[in-house]
Amino acid sequence: MQEQRTDPIRSDRTQSSIPAVLRRGRAQTQSEKKRPPGFGHVIYREVDPRGKLLLRMLQETHGEHPDVRLAAAIIQAAADVTSLPYNVDLALATLARVLNLPPGAR
Repeated sequence: MQEQRTDPIRSDRTQSSIPAVLRRGRAQTQSEKKRPPGFGHVIYREVDPRGKLLLRMLQETHGEHPDVRLAAAIIQAAADVTSLPYNVDLALATLARVLNLPPGAR
């Protein structure tokens, strides 16, 4: 019998700590003068249309998937931490998790 393992990224504890994690990450990236992964873009200053389209498609096709809901929670929490909008990297990471792509494909 195979042991069931909890995915730490999908746990309630992780989701409740998203704002704190985002604040720590934002402080670190600011000190290094970098953008946090999944947020901001050199060309798309307001909204990355690629990320917006991909997340909308994921919402339409896999809206109840835990990782789609997690991405939405991250985007919502990030609005309180940074003025940078999400980009296609966040959407691609979500897609990779939803489709359960192997690590080399991520």
